Amino acid sequence: MRIRSFLLTLVALCFMSSCAQGVSSKTNVRTTIVSSAAGQAAVSVVVEGSGGNALTGSLVQIKDSSNSVTNLVFDSDTCAYKGNVNVLSDGLFCVTVQSILLDAEYSRYITHTQIADKPQIVEFRDATGNSVLSGASLRNDEIIQVSWTSDAQDTQYTLSFRTATAIYYSVTTTAKTIQIPANAFSVGRNYYLEIKAQRIRGDPMFKTSDYCSIANSGSSSVSFSIK
Repeated sequence: MRIRSFLLTLVALCFMSSCAQGVSSKTNVRTTIVSSAAGQAAVSVVVEGSGGNALTGSLVQIKDSSNSVTNLVFDSDTCAYKGNVNVLSDGLFCVTVQSILLDAEYSRYITHTQIADKPQIVEFRDATGNSVLSGASLRNDEIIQVSWTSDAQDTQYTLSFRTATAIYYSVTTTAKTIQIPANAFSVGRNYYLEIKAQRIRGDPMFKTSDYCSIANSGSSSVSFSIK
């Protein structure tokens, strides 16, 4: 196990050294990588000049740790270079941008690891002990507790309590259990609970980092009624 960990670390260091950071003062590059529980990840790279104009003639590529390279294609609707890539287990990527308008080649090392398993609901009951998982309705005048399991690390969870047409109540947390206050729902109505996991690296607003990595899990859902 230690040998395997050492080899993975060595691969990562070699990969990072071959993808050194080189940011031009005349350009603004912003990378977004988004994936679901399985399949490929969607990559979007915005390349702008000093005046904020899109540099449409750039060569934009993304390379994984196996040295598989994907050329990203410019999309005029979003003014971004886009493509889909497979995600290896180490999640290592290097984004490069070449343009005659850049002082030097831009490169950015990014780690994007997918969330393989969706959260599993293990407890959904009111204070009396009525359990949704046993088919019981929940009391509206009592605190409701929901707990779930997940092997994902550095993850936040979004719980959406829905009616048939809209989200009625929503909460985001990094914990694996929450309590819903009494009288949060309406008596006699049916609802659906959906839990999704999400891992975010970088900065979605691009204020503190020039990249954003978002991995989404599949969702677990269950229907319940309030009495």
